[in-house]
Amino acid sequence: MQLLRAAQPRALVSSASFDHCRSKKRVSLLPTKLEPAAEDRACRSAHAAEEAEEERCWVCLEGEEGGPLVQLCACRGTNAWAHKHCVDEWRRTSPREDAAYRCGTCKDHYRDALSLELLGARLQAERANGESTILTLSTLATELKGQGKYDEAEPLYREALGATRATLGNRHPDTLSSVNNLGMLLKAKGDLDAAERLCREALEGRRATLGNRHPGTLESINNLGVLLQAKGDLKAARRMLREANGCG
Repeated sequence: MQLLRAAQPRALVSSASFDHCRSKKRVSLLPTKLEPAAEDRACRSAHAAEEAEEERCWVCLEGEEGGPLVQLCACRGTNAWAHKHCVDEWRRTSPREDAAYRCGTCKDHYRDALSLELLGARLQAERANGESTILTLSTLATELKGQGKYDEAEPLYREALGATRATLGNRHPDTLSSVNNLGMLLKAKGDLDAAERLCREALEGRRATLGNRHPGTLESINNLGVLLQAKGDLKAARRMLREANGCG
């Protein structure tokens, strides 16, 4: 009788091991993820390539062939460069109210003659049409102050304050902003006593209506502190400035 040899048992492969092997094969086919340092170098290279691209006007998308490219505001990247005549035309025709005097993206003020021209024309049109002039008065006055034209700014600030007192009352936030604006202009002009009266009025009104820690109130506290410092009342100034900075 021929003896049958027993079959040798085969090693069993667990399903977990099989899945692991199969997973390793799949992973090896995927793109390798960049290490942080390599990824950072790649980002810097891409950024450098973008900066190396030809500079173009953000309005007309043309380069130097359309005229000199200049930076008129604080924008960076594709909005950094423009032809001045393109931006001037955009400011004259844009439906945005603030296009007359500041960039719509970075909000940087142009502080130029065109700002005064366009705001002045807007104010004249509002007067002729019997419209409210408070906002334009304040905006134009602020532009004049920013360009160092204090004497021209003062009557506009005073007119805006008179209008807000008459239509909104003495404690309305817009009225208190007008009080603050005129006070800070008078400080810049060196009329410190008149400025102090207005700064104290603005602070008292804001404490009563907004509370002690509202940003508007803190602005008034800081403004009064700076004013008192300019007047030489250092003890009172220090107390106000500490309160404005949350130390009082």
